[in-house]
Amino acid sequence: AGPAGPAGPAAAAAAPDGPESRPENAGSQASQAAKAGRAGGGNGSEIDWTRTNDIPDSPDEPFHLQNPQKGVFGVNVQADTISNWCHRLPFRMNQSSLSDGGVSMSIGTVSKIVTNAGIALMPVLDGNIERLRKARIIHADKTSYRVNGKNWHLWVFYDPQNKIVVYWMTQEKDRAVLDRILGDWDGILVCDGAPVFGAYAKKQRCWAHILREAHYIRRNNPNNKYARYVDDRLGKIFHDAKEFVGSPEERRAKRYEFARRVRVLAAEYGGDSALREFAVTLQNAAFDLFMFVADPDVAPTNNPAEQLLREPVVVRKIRGSLRAARSAMVMCALLSCMTTWKRQGLDPIIELKNLL
Repeated sequence: AGPAGPAGPAAAAAAPDGPESRPENAGSQASQAAKAGRAGGGNGSEIDWTRTNDIPDSPDEPFHLQNPQKGVFGVNVQADTISNWCHRLPFRMNQSSLSDGGVSMSIGTVSKIVTNAGIALMPVLDGNIERLRKARIIHADKTSYRVNGKNWHLWVFYDPQNKIVVYWMTQEKDRAVLDRILGDWDGILVCDGAPVFGAYAKKQRCWAHILREAHYIRRNNPNNKYARYVDDRLGKIFHDAKEFVGSPEERRAKRYEFARRVRVLAAEYGGDSALREFAVTLQNAAFDLFMFVADPDVAPTNNPAEQLLREPVVVRKIRGSLRAARSAMVMCALLSCMTTWKRQGLDPIIELKNLL
């Protein structure tokens, strides 16, 4: 038993869990999408790369912008150039690396090869988005990015079963982005506590964020016995939830029990000034924190999505901002396809050569 907590709000009753429909999960190799052509978004959220006229998509555009095979360099050199770019090399360093290997090209040519490859891979990205919508579980996260001097948002969506990764960059940061990518998808979303994810009924709130905030409050209030106790108790509840093993019926019942323990903890110590806001967070998130107890296929944290954002964040620190909307979409297409192939155990260079 911990210290008697200050008066706080009454523990809220756990909301009943709705029916958990499971869309059929169908996966396939990402490279097959190129043969099928550009896939429509469907569900009222068709993926349209030409909304801002930044991406060439008409017969009036120069032929070399639509066909990467039209040029001086073959697919081997193009694949090496694109791989260098995906491994964080800026255009100038990319040019220098190719020159060391005996290939001479201008910085403009490096840029054109990367841009053309991104355009060629957009149908593949569209196909990945279609397959993502059939996933049962999706991890999602976002971060900020500068494009042409303006604040944009880089989103990542990850299907852990079929190893499909989708990056998407836009100025929007509200539900419209989720509607555009996921449509009327009704699976389980693993996410943080951002309000944009609140509309999904079936979700798993990231435990890493909850534990990190509890550690932060404890560290900044070293003499607060309530902060220490709440931090320790949350760790114990999380450990018990991870260790629980039972039948599906027992797991669903245990989810309510764990949620009740969190709400009782928040109600007992929510009156303390250092814990008041955090207690409200725990009350609101309690039931969503234990989806992984009811469904053992769900991860308790959103670490996979956060790890997928690290690479673009490092690239952002190296290269700075992007200069055009077309560059943003090219970056998303390249990173999505290359990362998906790598996660699926394929050779990204071979897949890239086959598509080019």
